[in-house]
Amino acid sequence: MKRKIFKAISLILSVLCCLSLFACGGNGENGKNPDDKPTKDSLSYNLTANQMDAVFDLSFDLVDVAVVDRYEADYLISCVSGLQDLTVIDVNGIEFSKENFCFITRKNSNLDEYINAAMYNIQEFPIDVNFSNNKTGVMHYDMDLYKIAELCGLQNLVLSIPDPEVYLTDTPTGEWQTVCQRGMFNIGWTLPPDSKGFNRLDSLVYRHDNGHSDGVEINILKTVATAMGFFTESGDYYVQPIEWKDIETKLNDGTVDVIMGAIVDTPALREKFDVTSPHMQNSYCLVVRKQDAEKYSSLTELKNARFCAASGSEGESLIKGYLTDILLK
Repeated sequence: MKRKIFKAISLILSVLCCLSLFACGGNGENGKNPDDKPTKDSLSYNLTANQMDAVFDLSFDLVDVAVVDRYEADYLISCVSGLQDLTVIDVNGIEFSKENFCFITRKNSNLDEYINAAMYNIQEFPIDVNFSNNKTGVMHYDMDLYKIAELCGLQNLVLSIPDPEVYLTDTPTGEWQTVCQRGMFNIGWTLPPDSKGFNRLDSLVYRHDNGHSDGVEINILKTVATAMGFFTESGDYYVQPIEWKDIETKLNDGTVDVIMGAIVDTPALREKFDVTSPHMQNSYCLVVRKQDAEKYSSLTELKNARFCAASGSEGESLIKGYLTDILLK
C-alpha cells in the first residue's frame, strides 16, 4: 500500500515538473522569458498572437514596453476601457520609419485627381455623412478628416491635403466621367500584405461577420463618396473587400474603380498604380505605462526593459534588429 502511494506521489510530481518546464519554454521566442535579464547581445522580449494582446500584456504588467503600430496604440488607448494608464513615448535616438496611407487607382486614370479634390473638400468644408453601423444609420454632422479620425482616436495621424489639380465642380473627364455616367462607384478596401497581428483592426478597417465594414478608413471612404455625389452605400456606391494579392487584377479588369484601406505608399506601388495624396501617416511606436514614461525615455533604462510585440509583425523584427542595434551595440 505504501509503495502504491509512493508511486502515485512520484507520478504527480513528474507531471508537475513537466508542466513547469513547458511553461518556462513557452513564454516568448525559443523559451525566452520576459523576466530574464537581457544578454549583452539581445533584448528581453515576449511575443503575442496580435498587437492588441501585446498592449494588454503591458497593461497587466507582464512587460514594460510594447512595440506596435501607432494607429493600433492610439485606438486602443483612446477607445478601449482599462488602457488609459498607457502612453506612447518618444525617445531621443530612436526613430521609426513612416508609412503614408492613400487610395490607389488604375495607372493613367484620372480618378486619383478627383479623389484628391474630394479629400481636399472634406478637409476645408466639413460635410454631413451617414456612417452606418450594423445596418443602423448614424448621421454625423460637419465631418472633416480630423473629426473622422478622432472617432477612433487617430486624429494625431492625419496629414494635410494639398490644393488639388482639379475640382469636383469641373466638367467630368476621363474615367471620372465614366463613373459619373454609370452612376455607380465601385470601391475596394484591403489590408496590406504584412497585416499579420491585427486581423481585427477596428481602428482602420474591419469586416463584421454580417458583411458590414467599419473603421476610420471605411468612414473616410464613405465621406469621400458622399463628397463626390454618391450618397447611398449599395445604392450608388458599392464597397467590397479585396485580397492584397488581387488588387492589380481587380483594378485592371474594372471590378473596382479605386482601392483604399491600409495601403502603404511606396515607389514600387507608384510604378503600377496612380496614388492619391496621403491622408494619414503611421509608424511603429513604443508604448509604456504612464508611470514609467520618464524612466523609459532614457536609452540606458530602456535597454533593461522587457519588450513585447506581435509574433511575425514588424514590431518583432524591430526588437530583434533595429532596437537591439541601438540599445546594445
